[in-house]
Amino acid sequence: MTESDDELVRRAVEGELTAFESLIHRYERSVRSVVRAFTSDVHVAEDATQEIFVAAFQSLATLRERNRFGPW
Repeated sequence: MTESDDELVRRAVEGELTAFESLIHRYERSVRSVVRAFTSDVHVAEDATQEIFVAAFQSLATLRERNRFGPW
């Protein structure tokens, strides 16, 4: 059974890194697609995608609606 974003965010905020990894796997393709719309350089897109997830992780505790991780 697939866990909800709400549950994964809750677990990640509590320090469970595998929960955040699951969120990355769930959203990495869509984030990369958006980034690629702004750059044709694959390496820049990969770096930007990684930076986006690092920033998301660092700010995860501030996410009020945990079920909205994707749009956030």
